[in-house]
Amino acid sequence: MKIKQFIPLIIAAFQLLNNSIIKSQELTHKEQIIQVMIDMNMDTDVEDLGALATLHALADNGEVKILSTTCSTTNNWSAPCISVINNWYKRPKLPVGMLKAQVNLGSSQQWPGYSFNRYLVDHFAGRLKSVAKIPDACTLMRKTLASSRGKIRIIVTGGSVNLRYLLESKPDNFSKLNGHDLIKEKVNFI
Repeated sequence: MKIKQFIPLIIAAFQLLNNSIIKSQELTHKEQIIQVMIDMNMDTDVEDLGALATLHALADNGEVKILSTTCSTTNNWSAPCISVINNWYKRPKLPVGMLKAQVNLGSSQQWPGYSFNRYLVDHFAGRLKSVAKIPDACTLMRKTLASSRGKIRIIVTGGSVNLRYLLESKPDNFSKLNGHDLIKEKVNFI
């Protein structure tokens, strides 16, 4: 047998091997993408805006996948502001939730956050312009955790009131687990 007869077979074998290596590398990269939920106050100053912008940049780089965004304040402009930022970064359908419980967190509609939040909502496109259609943060967090595949990291940049409500939550139509057990099963880092 002449070696020339085997050249097409050798080339085909190398192509097959190369394709399997590429597929393996793609799968490994997908497995390394960190799934995150971020909970922030987006109320009195702009550090939360910077944190959310950074997270979107990491998502653009394929390093994280943002599953939901929640707001730990009752300010009428905070959650719609998050929606504006999500829209700016080309993720208009990213779920947004907000604290719906009547608690006194010390926020005020007169704080500086009220100004920048309202300005962004009034001047930039966002899916949610009023708090009426925004779901409760704890409910959204439970839904996100229950429907996720793999482990999630929760990022909290403001007060931890939504995390507290999540820990204390009871089983519901999203999961038969209480909040503590749901976090234990689905979360690998807070």
